[in-house]
Amino acid sequence: MKRIISMFCLLGLSIIPAIAGIDPMLLEALQEASTPEEATRAHLELARAYWFPQIDSMEYHAQQALDIAKHHSPMLAAEAEAYNYLAGIAHHHGSLPASLEYGNQALYIYKTLGDSVGQARMYGNLAEIYKALENYSEALKNCDLALDMFRNMADSAFLSSVLLDKAKLHLKLNHPQNALEALKESQLLLIEQNENELLANSYAVQAMAHLGLGQLEPGRDKAKAALAMATNHEGLSLANQAFAEYLLKKAQPLAAVEYLKKAYGQAMMNHDIITGYALQKSLKDAYIMAEDYAMALYHDDIQDQLADSLFSIKKAQAVARVENKYELEAQINSNELQRVIIQSQTEAVKSAEMTKNVMGWMLALVLAGGLGLWFIFQRVRNLNIIMRRQREEILTNNERLTEMLEEINLQNEQIQYKNEKLAGLNAYKDKLFSLISHDFRSPLASVISLLKVIENGQMTLQESQVFAKQVGVRVQHTFQLVSNLLYWSKTQMKGVNPNPQVFALEDTLQEVYGVYQPIAQNKWVNLQMSMEGDHKVYADPDMVQTVVRNLVSNAIKYTPNQGTVSVEIQEGVSGMTIAVSDTGMGMDSETLEKLFGDHVTSKLGTQNEKGTGIGLALSKDFVDLNEGKIWVESVPGEGSTFFLYLPAPMSTLEEIDPKGEVTTESELVVA
Repeated sequence: MKRIISMFCLLGLSIIPAIAGIDPMLLEALQEASTPEEATRAHLELARAYWFPQIDSMEYHAQQALDIAKHHSPMLAAEAEAYNYLAGIAHHHGSLPASLEYGNQALYIYKTLGDSVGQARMYGNLAEIYKALENYSEALKNCDLALDMFRNMADSAFLSSVLLDKAKLHLKLNHPQNALEALKESQLLLIEQNENELLANSYAVQAMAHLGLGQLEPGRDKAKAALAMATNHEGLSLANQAFAEYLLKKAQPLAAVEYLKKAYGQAMMNHDIITGYALQKSLKDAYIMAEDYAMALYHDDIQDQLADSLFSIKKAQAVARVENKYELEAQINSNELQRVIIQSQTEAVKSAEMTKNVMGWMLALVLAGGLGLWFIFQRVRNLNIIMRRQREEILTNNERLTEMLEEINLQNEQIQYKNEKLAGLNAYKDKLFSLISHDFRSPLASVISLLKVIENGQMTLQESQVFAKQVGVRVQHTFQLVSNLLYWSKTQMKGVNPNPQVFALEDTLQEVYGVYQPIAQNKWVNLQMSMEGDHKVYADPDMVQTVVRNLVSNAIKYTPNQGTVSVEIQEGVSGMTIAVSDTGMGMDSETLEKLFGDHVTSKLGTQNEKGTGIGLALSKDFVDLNEGKIWVESVPGEGSTFFLYLPAPMSTLEEIDPKGEVTTESELVVA
């Protein structure tokens, strides 16, 4: 046996080319190995030495170590180490199902041996594999298991790395506060260990967590720190992505584009297609914000190409998972069969020796009987093996059919999604053309007719003044229509992003009052607004003004002559509420249920005023974008009250002007 293993090792060594940097003593140790234990250890040492300078050589030696260790039961620790290496190699090649299978094999052996260090490291490795498979909840569970064990062992090096991975997973799951808590502990350890590269990565992740919570200035500072420290592809990609996210929050899309392009380049150099897909989406959104729709369409095409690549990869992984499972099961069954044969042969030899010592004259008879029983036993075992393999082939074919059905279902879902997307675009186009063709023509035709009558001098001065007021009403209606259509069109194309800032609601009400007081007066409606005090909110002032305009316009439209429209501000614990009340027609329960939907049709006002039917739907979209609420209370025949809730600012904001001077909220110009 010693001679056979030694020759086997020498044969394997002859086909592996040596590379610079490998210790010759390791190769000599493999040549001189005379026992299975020595040969296995030599192969593992060489696999560790080849760790990614030459991945094929590393895989060869890890597989050789696994093959020898599996045939010798006292070598479970070496078998687990070989499985660990093969899991890392499969992960490097992108064979994630195979990597997961090898990792679970290693974890099972470490648990059997009671090796807590091996278990903790395998939990960390499995978390990385599940993250690559986009199974973030399972990855987070393995992270927590690894953290518990590393804390008990006081292993700060692995503890800081796993904490950083946990923070990244919390960001994937949209838990920014949890990510900050994990980063706080990780950064203290990384600073002690002087791990600057991992510290740069943690600053970038911390920046994105702050931005996710709306904390712009801390997010900017951490993104700058990450840019200053990062050196590898992953760190640079994370840092540029974080600073671009900050610029987008500050409504600087063109500046953000430059950092997003750098982040995308670094991600693709790191072969990270998932991150590249997300960055292309961010580039598309940035160009939409900058109203450069040609470039947005260009990056949308790149995003679709990456989506196709991701689908192909997932498809290949699904096929590989089935094939790998079949191969591993076949290999395990083969190894078990060999172990049973060896064990049976050993027991037969021992039985023969015991018989020889007890009764020499019955040796021939006992050997003949033992061999006969052994052949019968082998015959029955072979038949059982054949039947078991047939059953396994049937199960494997069923699993492959199931995988094919899943793949077909996935393709059908994608086709259905694209059809729904096209249907939505067609509905948007039809709605837009319908609004333009019907709602623009009537008010403009009325204005033209009134102007021709005035131009021909066919009326007195008093009549001209009356007509002029009517022209003003129709022009104001057309202006409101155009504004709503433009905003609604942008929201349908996903091109509107809020620009929240701190401002006083009294300023907004004063501007709306200046626009609609003449309209209300012309209709003999009493418009009352409470504009005293300093009630501040944190929202997009332009969007808020559009919502208030729509609510006040509707209130005037549906209030009869001598009626009243009142607007007041109600102060709450966490925000402000604007209440717009009227003494108009009111609404029944059926109308209220469909009021804020996409398919609401506008009713004529008390003087037959027309509307687009999109004012309240647009208002609902804007309120949702600003994290507010809108609702209505109405009694038919008595009137309605619309309520608009907006969040109050968390604290006094600070802005940095281009000269680097700090200004407080009271010095900002509200747009």
